[in-house]
Amino acid sequence: MKPGPETDRQVECRQRDGLRWLVRTSVSDQMFDAVLKDPDAFLADPARHFKSSRNVTVVRIPREGKTGWVLRRLNYGKPLHRLRDFFRPSRARRAFHNGLRLEQAGVATARVLAVCEVRRLGWPLRAYLLTEEIPGALTLDRLLKDRSLSRTAILNLADVMARLHDSGFSHRDLKAANVLFDDQMQAHLIDLDGVRYQGRLGQGRVVADLACLARDFAGHPQILKWRGRRFLRRYCQQRNQAKLWRRLNWGIAAQLGLVVEN
Repeated sequence: MKPGPETDRQVECRQRDGLRWLVRTSVSDQMFDAVLKDPDAFLADPARHFKSSRNVTVVRIPREGKTGWVLRRLNYGKPLHRLRDFFRPSRARRAFHNGLRLEQAGVATARVLAVCEVRRLGWPLRAYLLTEEIPGALTLDRLLKDRSLSRTAILNLADVMARLHDSGFSHRDLKAANVLFDDQMQAHLIDLDGVRYQGRLGQGRVVADLACLARDFAGHPQILKWRGRRFLRRYCQQRNQAKLWRRLNWGIAAQLGLVVEN
């Protein structure tokens, strides 16, 4: 997704030690410049790793007295991923632009700061994405496993999803690991490379997004039954479609192969 005129004004190109970054114009300090010059130095310590695999390495960068950062490196462990990104912007770059667009729309997500692609003759070698850390972040997946998904959390998630869809966006990969809750149980959407702007979303696209989210509740049927109902009612209320929740419920159940109680 290309940035619109508003996002163009928020970003600028910066060249650091052979790396060409696209960064927010409002971000500039000594540590930020150090990350731009040598991101791999910040990725080298395994103790900082949130995740490390053949496809992606993710680390937390603490900042004394300030909100920390999260740095992701796409490692392109699968040749198919390199081939796809040869013909399009990398996942990191798409996530960066989508993050700016969602922020403008008022959809809660991790604030994107900088992105860099490293290519040779157009062939992608690696890519970096720097975002702000979400304080006290816990994934929806973690809350489900701990059975600590509160009513407040599920209603906040419904509000975020309503804003996302009302703004014409579809996430397209709404698994539980891609929803973070901060220390106030406010929901934030992450992994934004698959986000698409579709203008007015049809019911099929809405059901597909919500069914993807509900699929991770399959191992927690009681949570799905009670929290899921609250979620749908709140989601539809926020979109001024209060009577639509039963129809959405049936559509989601059909995709998941579930039987809906009347």
